Amino acid sequence: MQTKLDEAKAELLDRAARVAENSPAGGKLPTGTTDESAPDQDSVLAFLQRYYLHTAPEDLTDRDPVDVFGAAVSHYRLAENRPQGTANVRVHTPTVEENGWTCSHSVVEVVTDDMPFLVDSVTNELTRQGRGIHVVIHPQFVVRRDVTGKLIEVLPTPAGGDLPHDAPDLPHDAHVESWIHVEIDRETDRGDLKQITADLLRDPVRRPRGRRGLGQDAPGGDPAGRGPGRRARPRRPAPGSRSRRPASCCAGWPTTTSPSSATASTSCAGTTRSPPSPAPASASCAPTRSTPPTRATRSARPSSGCPPTPAPRRASTSCWC
Repeated sequence: MQTKLDEAKAELLDRAARVAENSPAGGKLPTGTTDESAPDQDSVLAFLQRYYLHTAPEDLTDRDPVDVFGAAVSHYRLAENRPQGTANVRVHTPTVEENGWTCSHSVVEVVTDDMPFLVDSVTNELTRQGRGIHVVIHPQFVVRRDVTGKLIEVLPTPAGGDLPHDAPDLPHDAHVESWIHVEIDRETDRGDLKQITADLLRDPVRRPRGRRGLGQDAPGGDPAGRGPGRRARPRRPAPGSRSRRPASCCAGWPTTTSPSSATASTSCAGTTRSPPSPAPASASCAPTRSTPPTRATRSARPSSGCPPTPAPRRASTSCWC
């Protein structure tokens, strides 16, 4: 059920759509017709209704229809060219002489890919700069662009306002964009306006909270966002898990030599260490008894020059550390 304010808003948008008939910018809107000299009023009205869908009526009812139409046209012009993965940001104070419409505040306009926390990031940055925020308009559009980023079409949306993100009948090049219009304290210094734009491009628009920024991988092709020249941090083992020591931990274990090969094989983690093969009877270094050698035997080197017999170790099937 519509209230009186809703009816006043609908009437204002209808009057703003009629402004397009006499506006030189009316034919540049997505009017649904190729004849720029005769804009389709119904299509312009549908665009304005979508643009101001979530705007409170009390934020619009005291405005001139020319200013309501001019704000939407200005935002549309900013969105006409936007390469994929980038953000268009403009901060200006519109005047009738320069823009054909006016506003009692300075206006921040943003066009970028739709993503979570985007509006919060922009408003938080403006608040950090000490800019008073008066009005926030945040329409979302399903658009089509060519490979260069030129805007081809703004697709119509259902009357309920739900965006068809996964509709099967959408073109393959259609995607959702966020168009943000924020009105802040009026600022006439062009240097300050440029600084606001630079600050928005540096952090909140490019990297909103919880996202890397505009759906792109980090520079250098690192999908984790670490950037070039940074190595991935190694994962720590889970609490209570037992890590394995590399193969070098088995360097002190005795090696066994096969009679048919002179290559020594060393047992390591994850494999079973088989007992040494018995040496030939003619070998002078073979142990002469099966009992463990004494300390004196271990420390004394035989006169034949053979290495001492290693001390027996506790049986183990793997090199756990």
